[in-house]
Amino acid sequence: MQKQFVDYLLKIGEEKETIHENIGEDIIQLPNEIIFDKNDTIVLFISKIFYNLNKNYTNDQNYVDYIKDRIILTSTNEDVDNINEQIINIFPEKAKEFLLKIKMKFI
Repeated sequence: MQKQFVDYLLKIGEEKETIHENIGEDIIQLPNEIIFDKNDTIVLFISKIFYNLNKNYTNDQNYVDYIKDRIILTSTNEDVDNINEQIINIFPEKAKEFLLKIKMKFI
């Protein structure tokens, strides 16, 4: 599914996805399988994205790949904050913080 999603995003970026001008300018229709079902709770939705969380997150060999290979796209920062807070609350352990070290050279 990940490759299909990446290919779909590329198709949008390359303007090869069908545009529905009758709805509005630059409007595309997302496939149903990647849209949040209004009948699901946000917790159920998160569990679909982060399936087998207990098993995968506690496995030191693959938890970084497990987390980085998942994405939830939203249209507002408020939604992002709400979803992130709920995800953090369902993690089986204390949250882990990752630091990024960047070397910069100014010319």
